[in-house]
Amino acid sequence: MKPKSLSEGLPKKLFFQQRFVNNLEKYEISDSLLEAVIQLNVQLFGILADHLPREDRGKASVELADSSTFRDLTEKLGIRRKVTFAVNGEHDLDESHVLEDGDEVLVFTSVSGG
Repeated sequence: MKPKSLSEGLPKKLFFQQRFVNNLEKYEISDSLLEAVIQLNVQLFGILADHLPREDRGKASVELADSSTFRDLTEKLGIRRKVTFAVNGEHDLDESHVLEDGDEVLVFTSVSGG
């Protein structure tokens, strides 16, 4: 007679949860994999749209580490010029503004002159 496995007789959902936990024990998980991330909806206007793939047409979903700032976003996108931005419709924000999961971020080139 074949011996019973520990998962035999468990509901399917519990079987897969237990299997997942057992497989995790085989791997060392680094702290960087456990870092929380946030998802942002970003739209770049004008020449800034070139910082995204052409097929995205200036709009993209971007992942950043939790507690990232607008400055972190511009660094990730490779934007080195002075820009103006709005987050969820608010535009009087500092570069150190902390972004949150699901934020809508609009980025514009700064206009100057007289």
